[in-house]
Amino acid sequence: MKNFLLFFVAMSVLIFTNAQESSTITTTKQDGEHTVTTTYDASSLVRTNRFANNWALSFSVGPQFYIGEYDYYADFIDWWTFPSFDLTLTKWASPVFGVGFGLTYSRYTGLSYVGDKNATFYDAGDPLYTTGSHGVFQQNTGSYMSMNFYGSLNLTNLFGGDYVDVRPYYLEVFFGGGLLFAFSDVTQLGAAFQLGLRNQWMIGDRWSIDATLRGSLIADEFDGKSWTNTNQRNGIKADDFPLDGVFGAMIGVTYRFGFDKNDPNAYSWKPMTTVIEEIKKENQCEQLEQDLARTTETLDKVAAAACGAGVDVERLTGDKELAERACANAPKYVDYIIQKPAPAPQIVRTPTKFWIPVQFMIDKWNITRYEEVSIIAAADVIKDLPEGVKVKVAGYADIQTASASYNKELSERRANAVANMLVDKYGVDRDRLVVVAQGGVENMFLNDNKLSRCVIISLAD
Repeated sequence: MKNFLLFFVAMSVLIFTNAQESSTITTTKQDGEHTVTTTYDASSLVRTNRFANNWALSFSVGPQFYIGEYDYYADFIDWWTFPSFDLTLTKWASPVFGVGFGLTYSRYTGLSYVGDKNATFYDAGDPLYTTGSHGVFQQNTGSYMSMNFYGSLNLTNLFGGDYVDVRPYYLEVFFGGGLLFAFSDVTQLGAAFQLGLRNQWMIGDRWSIDATLRGSLIADEFDGKSWTNTNQRNGIKADDFPLDGVFGAMIGVTYRFGFDKNDPNAYSWKPMTTVIEEIKKENQCEQLEQDLARTTETLDKVAAAACGAGVDVERLTGDKELAERACANAPKYVDYIIQKPAPAPQIVRTPTKFWIPVQFMIDKWNITRYEEVSIIAAADVIKDLPEGVKVKVAGYADIQTASASYNKELSERRANAVANMLVDKYGVDRDRLVVVAQGGVENMFLNDNKLSRCVIISLAD
């Protein structure tokens, strides 16, 4: 049994590792004279949910049979007992994988040699069972409970494409092990390994009707009967067989709680193929927008310079809108063809107050191109400040998404990322910066915790 369990655990880990295999997605963008390469960790794109989200409580009832060393001598109909009850609590960490705890109560019936008081379920009052040429056995009956820990895979979500709030049908496979406790004159504990399939048909956002098939392999010491090397299976010599088996067919219901559709982080997931395609499309659109903007700006400069030189732009191009824009911008772009003397230096006044926010995604500290614009603006302001004026770079995190210690570390990473870009890329003197980590805070802006995932650049106190 040990070798079998080790083999199953190894295969389970291998399957789950392949499903969650860490890989990278690399994208390259042209930013003026610089090429920016961004690498995404594929595994981080599959989000899990908070501990309070996405629980499921299942209750099932049905028949099952226990097959031990001598039970195959009985008629097939006599294998079965009723009722068997299952109660399982499952926490879905993601739309694909969950962990659970279950309790099972079941009746037992089986055969042992007449008078075999070593049998766990033996009772002198149990009826005798005649098996023809194999003799007479005691038909033992009793009850037992089992406590099981499960791992569950939602095959519908795994192979069904993008996440959907509620599908009409789910197919789950669960596997795990636990302990059995016999209710009889002989107190007995046993170990078991379980594997099953649960079919679920949704009858609302939270309720489903279930049909479950499950099987177990149980150490044969549990029922107090074990194989010998002789006189087994109609008198033919047999090797030791160290496991008993249990099979059940259950009908029941499942109730889901902690499912919050208004929380975008409660249950978000996309397969890697979809994420990769979205990133590719986003990169293509951004590149087209950048090329178009550069072309339009160059055309405006040339047209404005021509207008300033007295050329009739509308007659030359046939574009009235371009001509009007060119003449309006002619003073602005006259230095496109004429070298003008540098303007006289302006007197820079020290501002009494300024602050510039840089926002981040959940659990991230990398800076997007959109937020880099804010850092460019901050760098220009800092460079214009008189010498000796200090600037504070303060990192923050959303208080609801993690522990205080983790949020403190996350806010420090965000603050350092902004400070490093100000210094390394935009030439700010590091001695002018005061970097602080404020940790998790609540509702900094607009009563929305997601906006607390930021860094604020401001004058130091």
